[in-house]
Amino acid sequence: MGLSSFQRVPLEVVERIANYTIDSVPHVRCSSLLALIKTSRVCHAAGTRTLYRAIYIGAYTPAPILATLAANVDYARRVRSVWFFAPQRDVVPGHGDDFEKRLLEAFAKLTLIRTLHVAHGCDDLLLGLATIRFPLLRAVHLDKFGPRAVAFIALHTQLETLDADYTPRHAQNLPLPFLANLGVFRGACSLAARICQPTQPLTRLRLTEEDDRHGASRVFASLAPVSSLRAVEIDWFSWHRGLMDALSRAAPNVVSLAVEARDWPADAVLDGSSDDVRTREAFVESVACALPTMRHLFHLDIDHALHTAVDVGSSRAGDGTVRLQQHMQQLDSEAAWVHRWGAASPVLGVCTLPAARWWRFADNTWTPITMFTDPETAGYVFSWTRARRTAAESVRIVAAGIRRWEEIRVGTSDCARRLKELQALQAANGQEFEVRFIV
Repeated sequence: MGLSSFQRVPLEVVERIANYTIDSVPHVRCSSLLALIKTSRVCHAAGTRTLYRAIYIGAYTPAPILATLAANVDYARRVRSVWFFAPQRDVVPGHGDDFEKRLLEAFAKLTLIRTLHVAHGCDDLLLGLATIRFPLLRAVHLDKFGPRAVAFIALHTQLETLDADYTPRHAQNLPLPFLANLGVFRGACSLAARICQPTQPLTRLRLTEEDDRHGASRVFASLAPVSSLRAVEIDWFSWHRGLMDALSRAAPNVVSLAVEARDWPADAVLDGSSDDVRTREAFVESVACALPTMRHLFHLDIDHALHTAVDVGSSRAGDGTVRLQQHMQQLDSEAAWVHRWGAASPVLGVCTLPAARWWRFADNTWTPITMFTDPETAGYVFSWTRARRTAAESVRIVAAGIRRWEEIRVGTSDCARRLKELQALQAANGQEFEVRFIV
């Protein structure tokens, strides 16, 4: 291709080519991209978009990049995301006492950034950044939410995403701004209860409880129904009977619900006389009671809460048989749960549980698909399938699986539509939802 022909290639196409030059190895990450930038004006224009799209400022960031951004408005306007890691001024040449001054000079030119990540140890920099207005900033990710974060967020009430890993107790009394456009929140229940409002267009909500044993229930109990909420995750929560009832009222249109519990011992074996099992069964029943009011719930993901411990690290003789028995018992329990939940909700299509991901094919017919790549775990699911199904049931389930796969391929069924919505939610959260049937 001649140079004149190459110059007619759209800049967006060249930029996509430039994206493939970025290496995953940190110290050579942009070496190929820098070489490409030097080849022509077209490659320079496209390559600098890629080079400056995400800026990482940390302990080993070359200090001259701040001077470059401060001096070159064209480069500064290419920046869309900034990641802060604790800069060690005594390690990097040029990171001296005037580091904050040069940092603010550079940031004053970053008028088009949309995402800001602030790691632990960098929250003091937010105090200076709170004097700069970023009109297009839409997402902020914080390792620590404190007074400096509040001051910064108060200047950017247009935020659509707020992600806070840790919220100190004293921060609960801070005056918080109202974020009218907030669509995604991830953080402690104590913060969510004050910053999430039913008038916001919330679509995804991820709660962490920290020291509050029943914080998730309080959050949902305090919320009027949020019709826009589609995906809910609850991490490290303590279950009690009011949780599912409050959640079903606050999020009536939720599509995906993921919960991870901490209160049930990981070493408990499914024993009918165990208090742990009674607690699990109460949780299963609470889910079944809430499902009829959650008329759009397609995917239910439960981790740890229903887990039967399997000592995968043991290698003594006979342990393989014990692990097989425990997995078979776990799969028996999960089969009973999904059929129970399926009877309560005709729209529930997928349940991701500790031993397998269960797919609904027709009516209330469910089949387990292993989510793990190791042959041993896949073998447990295969062994359960062979042991628990008659030949006639296997033929019927295989036929139902083929029909469901064709429905998804064509994309005309209600299941295909709901699955597409679920995959879009997962993709927006940076995750992939795999679809595979081995019946």
